[in-house]
Amino acid sequence: MLAHAHHRSQPDPLADVSSEAFAGLLEKLLFQTELLETVAKRAEDRNEAISLSTLSEALDIYGRGIDLVRTLKTVCRLHLGLNTSDTTAVAARSQANALSLRLEKAAEPLFDALEKSAPQERDAAKDDALRLWARTRRENVTFRENKELRAFTSEIASSVISPIAAIHAHLTSTMSIEAIGEDGRTRALGFGTAVSVLKNDDDPMMRQTTFKSFNAWLASHAASFLDVLNAMGGFRCAIFKRSAPSGEAFNLILKSERTDRAVYDAMFEAISEALPAIRETVTLRQAAFGGGPMKVWNILSPAPGARFSSERRLEDALEAIIEAGRALSPDFSGFVRNLAERGWLYANGISRKTGGGWADDLPAAGEVRILTDYLPTYAGQGTLAHLIGAAYQMHVMHDAPAPARLYPLSMTEVFANTAETTLFAHLGKEAHRRGSAEELSFLCWQSLRRLTNCLLVLPARHRLARAILAERGKHALSLNRINALSIEAWRHYFGDTTDGEDRYVWAYKQHFYRTRPVYYDWQYTLGFLLSKALHAQFSEHGQSACGASFRACCLESGRLTVEEFGRRHLGADLRRKDFWAKTIHAALEVVRFCKNANIDFGLKARRTDRAKPSGEGAAHV
Repeated sequence: MLAHAHHRSQPDPLADVSSEAFAGLLEKLLFQTELLETVAKRAEDRNEAISLSTLSEALDIYGRGIDLVRTLKTVCRLHLGLNTSDTTAVAARSQANALSLRLEKAAEPLFDALEKSAPQERDAAKDDALRLWARTRRENVTFRENKELRAFTSEIASSVISPIAAIHAHLTSTMSIEAIGEDGRTRALGFGTAVSVLKNDDDPMMRQTTFKSFNAWLASHAASFLDVLNAMGGFRCAIFKRSAPSGEAFNLILKSERTDRAVYDAMFEAISEALPAIRETVTLRQAAFGGGPMKVWNILSPAPGARFSSERRLEDALEAIIEAGRALSPDFSGFVRNLAERGWLYANGISRKTGGGWADDLPAAGEVRILTDYLPTYAGQGTLAHLIGAAYQMHVMHDAPAPARLYPLSMTEVFANTAETTLFAHLGKEAHRRGSAEELSFLCWQSLRRLTNCLLVLPARHRLARAILAERGKHALSLNRINALSIEAWRHYFGDTTDGEDRYVWAYKQHFYRTRPVYYDWQYTLGFLLSKALHAQFSEHGQSACGASFRACCLESGRLTVEEFGRRHLGADLRRKDFWAKTIHAALEVVRFCKNANIDFGLKARRTDRAKPSGEGAAHV
């Protein structure tokens, strides 16, 4: 049994921006940046090209610099996650961002030299890292812009757009609303807690009053949110016009995510054709709340009657993930145990956390960290497995060269979702073995909720994000117009299955205010569906996917495009709609099971003797 998984036995120096360890990382980053600046200046002074051997050494320094940047940002994120009111961490993050910008500027001459070098020369050098850097550069330069424009864009994004985006965080931090539960008690809620209530609170009255108060507050501040969104969208569209041929911007963004447009189109065409079946993930659960369309505040709610269980305490959840993970590889199960024993997992008792859960990398230290408010529910277990799957990929990638560690978000979601799916497959088998109809009902609910999120909620957000930028390219958006776009995106995916819409998602969801990637959410859908196909491979062939281990799949995720990953590890052509249609059909097996088994989600809905944990938490989306 795992012990002390809730906390560290000793302070974590990498959670403190005031520590000597953090200061040492900053010094290393500055030193490596200055080395790169010296290389570029020496070549400029001598008016000579940078040799391939020098490039190889310099880009190795740059790679270690990237590791330091990510490590520093993760430390700041961890520090702020544990203490959201600490302005010291905000200042430290700004310092790290400034050094990151300086590092990227120092590397520009190196990549210019690499682009000018002949491919045959790089091949003759037998330097795999150089070839990987050249490929990564081609993929990650989002727009076909000249050097001056690229440098200008980077500087403006860092000095202007990032601070503008920070206004969003400030606005949400000021939110204070009240909601009333079935017991008649009024609760004061902040932003993170309100979002958590809608996902985790088993009191339908609390969810309803929270949703209405939340949306009333958003409506009263909508003009301020829209000002921020218009500013960020205007900047992006201006760059699109100056750097990308007409209609090419989105394709180039897809390229930066290592995804072919044909793959993207095939996936969304298959989703659109399957919408009637996908919407049943909503209508089946609506039976638990009575007749008519589902109220929007119940879309991602927990199952009625689902209790916070002492049988799913953190240590037990980790043991279940370890046991389930053996179907993937002993290495994965060993990592989970190591994660807990080394104190890399922060969970429970985080009173000042604003909600959510995340996993992030500390590559300069060869470590990872997970921060989450663990809830002893099936949803809480799933979230934990999801985060551990993402952390495992980060851990494995420490053995890859620096350019191969720059993998797209969708690839992270593949392994995060595979771990989550593997856990629920294990829990389902155990419930069958015990003959527990109640457990099966709760597990089915969670699976349906997950499908709703990945195949309806997230695609709706992405559709809205694309519509916002398309419109912003013509003119600034008004409140009426952005709300109309929001309703249209929601109805496109949900149809008439819901009573109401998540109208102000564009205001509260941070995804719309990120500086990168420009478009968001589709990566989660793609990663979720690919994880279903990957899990099927391991289920059919044991600890192998087309001959590769789970670790090998992770390790190669930084070298392969999404299409290449599909061919090599799924034995499939991801450009074909039939692959996605087959994968969606398989993912919806739980819908067919619920209908054939006559699962009654309302049968166990009792509001008696429920044990709730102290404090609030939020599930990862």
